[in-house]
Amino acid sequence: MHSPPNQPTPKRLYAFGRAVRHVLEATDDQLRVAVIATGGLSVGIVDEELDRLALSGMQSRSVSTLSSLPRTWMQGSQGEVLCWIAAAGAADHLEMEIVDYLPGYRSPAGTGCGLAFAVWK
Repeated sequence: MHSPPNQPTPKRLYAFGRAVRHVLEATDDQLRVAVIATGGLSVGIVDEELDRLALSGMQSRSVSTLSSLPRTWMQGSQGEVLCWIAAAGAADHLEMEIVDYLPGYRSPAGTGCGLAFAVWK
């Protein structure tokens, strides 16, 4: 999912998350389902601005904001943010609470990981 040419767009992943939720809602079973996104936002080189933009887009349910994220930023290990976007689509009927965002720098060169913690309720 993280590498071209078969990399899905943020819009498609958000829609995928919503479709998963709709399938679960259509079942007659009384299921309790947890949706979990793992991974960091920016990985390798921390980009606080893009991390915060991604979080804002997920929190406001703005597919256009999420779609404005640079595709090149979401490749390789940076593509972990795409898992977050799919989870946000699955939970877009709930309010997203950003618990914390920590830019985890490992070096003066900016290497590290943008760490976010959020819940939808």
